Amino acid sequence: MRYPITDGTHKWALTQCTESAFNGTTILRGGTGQYVGYIGEAIFGMWLSEHDLPFDYIASESFDADFRVSDLTFDVKTKNRNVLPRPDYAAHIASSQKKQACMYYVFTSVLMARDRAACCDLLGWIRKDQFWAKCEEVGLGENQDGLVERAAAGKLPYSVLGSMESLANNLKIFLKR
Repeated sequence: MRYPITDGTHKWALTQCTESAFNGTTILRGGTGQYVGYIGEAIFGMWLSEHDLPFDYIASESFDADFRVSDLTFDVKTKNRNVLPRPDYAAHIASSQKKQACMYYVFTSVLMARDRAACCDLLGWIRKDQFWAKCEEVGLGENQDGLVERAAAGKLPYSVLGSMESLANNLKIFLKR
């Protein structure tokens, strides 16, 4: 599910950036880690609204999660890319974030073009405990598929994630209870 990045979303993400690290994987050259993270969060919030799912955006008050839907918490994990994502690419979560108190992960990918987000893909979701049970854990500096790992992390192919459609359906059922 691909969303073009509007001028409004771009400007909002820029105003949120502090360029100081939340953790070791947040800041990339020029503060782009924060920028793409905020783009991913904005797009997930837009997606929740499009599906009439009530939510609270809690990123500014929580290190553990970005969104709350009823009593469920979601952390949005966004990758900065210069190519569009493919199903065989992997979702990464730094091992240092393993103890965060969120219930679900949502994975997004932001395609950058000339220091600006061009589009954001919502790639899927998974329960936090399932991610860590299924993922391959890799170490800093390991060469995986020709890419050197920048941090110890858990990796899981995007193809293993639940679809965004299934997330919408499950949340609607949950909220009817």
